[in-house]
Amino acid sequence: MIKFFRRIRQKFLTENKFSKYLLYAIGEIVLVVIGILIALQINNWNNDRLNKILILSYAKGVAQDLNQDIAFIDESIESYKGFITVKEWGLKKTKYKVSQKDSLFSYIATDYREYKLTDQTFEKIKNSGLNEFYQYKDLFDSINNYYTIHASRYNNWINWDASWTAKEFEYWLGPNTLYEYKAGNDFPLTKSEDKNLDDLISAITTPQGRNLMVFGYYRKMILISEFKKMRRKASELVNNINADIKE
Repeated sequence: MIKFFRRIRQKFLTENKFSKYLLYAIGEIVLVVIGILIALQINNWNNDRLNKILILSYAKGVAQDLNQDIAFIDESIESYKGFITVKEWGLKKTKYKVSQKDSLFSYIATDYREYKLTDQTFEKIKNSGLNEFYQYKDLFDSINNYYTIHASRYNNWINWDASWTAKEFEYWLGPNTLYEYKAGNDFPLTKSEDKNLDDLISAITTPQGRNLMVFGYYRKMILISEFKKMRRKASELVNNINADIKE
């Protein structure tokens, strides 16, 4: 093809047909430009296709992360419900007996869910450099809001609970507590077990101990409420992702 055009060009020049050669040259330039534009368009189409495949891959990854979060949230809700039941048992009483040893140990037990929401795929999206999400823009706006707003708020609640749970642990089993913690069978208590339990009951019935229990009870109630909110948002987002992927 190139040789064909070269022969035509040489023919015009040898026949001294400059005007025809000029028109031919312009036509040849136009053809080259059109060829470049077509190649660029094909390249853009291919890039768009690859980006859309990558976007769908990210969306599926986010859905997997969310389902992992939902499973943990369900587990946390059930765990805290049991925790609250034990706290209710103790808070309904004003007097305790040494014979309630196992129940007393459960009553002073501390618990918190340290788990942070999974955002590995979201971090990949942020680092991908993608700034065009095509028909999935609304979906990825929802994903961004979930992690930057709702997940951030959730993590703040988790940190708040962890901080206060550490203070509870310090009160019940820290160095200044009245109760002597038995660290295994190799280390005997310095006082009788009944006396030790009496001291534990004394700690439980102080205003500070009582207030810690009340605050712990309501704090877990708040956390359950936050878990349920996050579960609803995660489930809604998974449904939206699955619907877009299906389309």
